[in-house]
Amino acid sequence: MNTEDLIRDALRRQADLAPPPGPVLAALHRPRRKPLFLVVATAVTAAVVAIAATALPRPSADVSVGRVDRITPPGANARTWVGLEYQPTWLPDGFTERWRSYIGGSWTRNWQRGSDGAASLRFSVTKSDLDALDASTTRTTVNGAPGYYSHNGLHWQVKPDRMLSVWLGDGADSRETLRRVAESVRPDLTLVVVPVSFKGSTDFSIDAVSPDDWTAMVEVPSGDAQYLIRLHSVDRAGGAPRAVTALGREAAYWEERGGVLTIMLAAGRYLSVGGGKLSQVASVEELVEAAGLVKFEQYPDLGWIGR
Repeated sequence: MNTEDLIRDALRRQADLAPPPGPVLAALHRPRRKPLFLVVATAVTAAVVAIAATALPRPSADVSVGRVDRITPPGANARTWVGLEYQPTWLPDGFTERWRSYIGGSWTRNWQRGSDGAASLRFSVTKSDLDALDASTTRTTVNGAPGYYSHNGLHWQVKPDRMLSVWLGDGADSRETLRRVAESVRPDLTLVVVPVSFKGSTDFSIDAVSPDDWTAMVEVPSGDAQYLIRLHSVDRAGGAPRAVTALGREAAYWEERGGVLTIMLAAGRYLSVGGGKLSQVASVEELVEAAGLVKFEQYPDLGWIGR
């Protein structure tokens, strides 16, 4: 008898012990009373099944499957999330997203049409206030919210501390397109993982040529130093760097660039730390120490690139 047969037998026994649905049925179909040891056995079987189900290991959300090249060096998987807040649901044909940044609690995102980027569309969510506008500004409304037109943009206040803006660059269309994009904007509750962070910072930007060629970066002050942290998919450094070790991985150090440390995390994944004290070349030791304060998402969400 296998496990399925045991469970089915236990269920049949419990059904046999159920009380009759009514007096008539109780008289006609009086259930046969079971010996006490069978009742106890049924209870024990149910308890064993419940305990076994509880004890079985469950897959964790952090478990990676099918990526043999994934590593977990210091800094990986310590995630920080920020909300996307708003999203345009309509864009002119041919525009794809290539760049986005989150700086000081404000979003700026950029779509381009064509490889040269001559035609661009930018959307932002900022902490601004219409009350600071000059009286001569061309006023309007967007879905009932107060707003105004600038030279090549449309801006409107959706909350006391939130202004949304749409701009169209050279080669793009007119106010009609601006308004259509603006009126398509809806709240978006999507959470985005901060791809690279230094000492808990949340500011970042991502510049992408394609899903296989991108750079996520943050520039942050630290004491009397200034660091540029980059998580990138392509290493274009070249030259003849000095081979070193950082975060337990192979790394390269360039002194002639003012001090830059690049750590190879995996195939197509690099972490670079540059900068340091002003007017000084950052040493390997300083940059290795700074790299230890970086948190990064080794495989960030890149599904938005080119969409």
